Amino acid sequence: MMIRLGYAKTKTEAIRLALYQFDQEHKLTEEQAFSGLAGKILEGVNSGKVKTRKFKSSELDRNGI
Repeated sequence: MMIRLGYAKTKTEAIRLALYQFDQEHKLTEEQAFSGLAGKILEGVNSGKVKTRKFKSSELDRNGI
């Protein structure tokens, strides 16, 4: 609807606007937002809906992580 009404050009932009509006109304802290997101990701991993892979330590060191 945001795209159709001209508020956003892409779905990603529409999602960002919706998240911004939600934050403005509910005043979530960064910690609350990340905690909720991390919980959703972990649920997806545990249920098999989100795929993961193991990294070798050499891959992590090379990428500066």
